[in-house]
Amino acid sequence: MPTLVVLYVILGSGMAWGYTTSKKNPRKPIPKFVSILSAAAIVVIALLSPFLSGGDDYQGIEAEFRRSYLTKLAENLGQQVVGPGKVLVIHSYDEKEERSRERLEKSIEYLEEGFAGTATIAKTVNPIPPSTNSEDEDYFEVTGKQLNDIVEASPECNIVVFLISLPYGIDELVQMRQFHFPAPEGSDAAELEAENPPFKKFDAKKLPVFGVTVSTNLRDLKYLIQQKRISSAIAWNPNADLETEVTDLPDDLNEVFAMRYMLVNSNNVDKIAASYGKFFRAEKK
Repeated sequence: MPTLVVLYVILGSGMAWGYTTSKKNPRKPIPKFVSILSAAAIVVIALLSPFLSGGDDYQGIEAEFRRSYLTKLAENLGQQVVGPGKVLVIHSYDEKEERSRERLEKSIEYLEEGFAGTATIAKTVNPIPPSTNSEDEDYFEVTGKQLNDIVEASPECNIVVFLISLPYGIDELVQMRQFHFPAPEGSDAAELEAENPPFKKFDAKKLPVFGVTVSTNLRDLKYLIQQKRISSAIAWNPNADLETEVTDLPDDLNEVFAMRYMLVNSNNVDKIAASYGKFFRAEKK
């Protein structure tokens, strides 16, 4: 059912807009309301999608789409590590619930297919949001600090795959070692950093490779992709036809992938920005 895909795209954009806007101006109630409503709607649709869809054929087609982008992501990430990789997967699946657990297991299967021996899944973690109270500003949002703690607790993993969204907003992202950029040497900021370093023993060369899926909105992340702090990202293809119902898929998984998605990394991010003017937020001059 293509309508569900369109709804996911719209609601995901609404959640990102609402969250970032409310962060800039907490006194405005509408952005926060839009963010909360969009997040709640995504959860409800995800739970009801098996009953709203067109049955086994639809489920099989959607599973093949998911397989296409997870194998593509894993294949690209595997090419960016030297030697056998160990993978940390951060997800939001409830492993106590059968259907949710099965989706996680399938996702792991697709990732392993894509890695094809270049890396193995070493650990999976489902972080719990600090609050599930809709009155709180960060309702249902996993924080940058939480994610950083999870990554730092797995130093053996040189690949991190996010099946959940990265945090919204620069204030959250900079809580993660991966997105820290040391102040220029000799500057006042560098002196302050030396007195109170945000991350001890920071070495950009030892950072893991990060991969994100369509769960993460890339609109404000162009620089992080350019700098290879996000090594590989799966995004919705702006040219994709999400309205027409798909009843049959090609045998070639690359063709299946191209029907909806595209891979974004440091090699093509500038070309994508030039080709699709509104794909990334315009840089301030």
